[in-house]
Amino acid sequence: MLEGQRRSGRFPIGPGPVTGRTSSERAVVDGLFEAALAPELWTESLIALSDHVGGSSVNLIVLDRPGTRPVIEHFVRGNDDAYASYIGEYITVDRRVPRVAEAPVNKVLLEQHVLSDEEKRTDVVYNEVLATGGMRNMVLTNLTAGPLYMGLGVAPRDDAVPFEPDQLERISRILPDLRHALRFSLANRELQVQRGALGDLWAHAGKAVLILNSDRGVIFANGRAEDCLRTGLMRVRNGRLRFADRASDALLQHWLGRLAACPGENFGEFLADHPASRAQFSVRLIAADPIVASLPVGQAAAVIVMLEPLSEALVIGPREIERFCRLFGVTAAEGRAVAAVVAGRPLEELAAENQIAKDTVRKQLKAAMMKCGVSSQKALISRLERFCFVSLA
Repeated sequence: MLEGQRRSGRFPIGPGPVTGRTSSERAVVDGLFEAALAPELWTESLIALSDHVGGSSVNLIVLDRPGTRPVIEHFVRGNDDAYASYIGEYITVDRRVPRVAEAPVNKVLLEQHVLSDEEKRTDVVYNEVLATGGMRNMVLTNLTAGPLYMGLGVAPRDDAVPFEPDQLERISRILPDLRHALRFSLANRELQVQRGALGDLWAHAGKAVLILNSDRGVIFANGRAEDCLRTGLMRVRNGRLRFADRASDALLQHWLGRLAACPGENFGEFLADHPASRAQFSVRLIAADPIVASLPVGQAAAVIVMLEPLSEALVIGPREIERFCRLFGVTAAEGRAVAAVVAGRPLEELAAENQIAKDTVRKQLKAAMMKCGVSSQKALISRLERFCFVSLA
């Protein structure tokens, strides 16, 4: 049935030019474009969309490709437990997703267009998640633009009763604007990453920096990283980053696997050899989630890889400490206490040098640690080291 529909072009007709908008429709469209600029407004805007079409739950997802977990996803007005189960266990095997991805963009697809009657009787996703979570009779739409798959799902208020034709028309009229808003949102966030998070983040770090996805594909490489590729330290083969030296590549594979398998482990470090010069490079791997998860780069970032010649190993100096303190709003006096801890100087020595009481220095250090969100000197040093290595200032 499904294949026959595709061959015969029996997918529903999409919207033509939108004219004569109602005030309600204009408000929904305005809300979508506001969310494109301010992502925290997506929940509010999708609730407004649901109200406008007389629906219930709304699901908006962005995937690298069908069969993978979402890069970006928004879900409102539904069974949160069922949705969490769907994202965690079922989305990668949901047969509807690739079928929606194959459909023309902005077409309104009903349940019968993506699942046959037999599949509804036997499909695990349909029976274990959709039918029990209030997500039957969903309207599904392919909003894809560029290399990413983008999709929308809207469930009727009573999921046992399909949408009426006038409701489908309201959904259809909104789709082109939703797709444009989503494209704009992704482009805006991509630009923020490139200009803010990547351009400024490592502009003065002096390190080679790459961001890899879960398949070792290179999402981003700065100038120094490109130099490492050109000079033969690393190469990209079959779309995957590899070190030219086999032992070094084995270490990369080991640490990537370890970081993927241990969610609580965020760092890995090893030395890599250049196959020609035998120069050694310090390589540090940092799980991407703590750093760039809030700044999506269009693909699912998994690991940040940072390299520098061993001869240029990082030293934490007064300038780095000053930048770190400035970031967290630490005062000059509190910063001197931080510097003393980093240098291993006794607080008594700092107190005598500045002719103040030791208790005053302790209070300054305690205030600095509170501002930095840590509760021990060891944690303070660890946070400073991470700051310097990733050059967050």
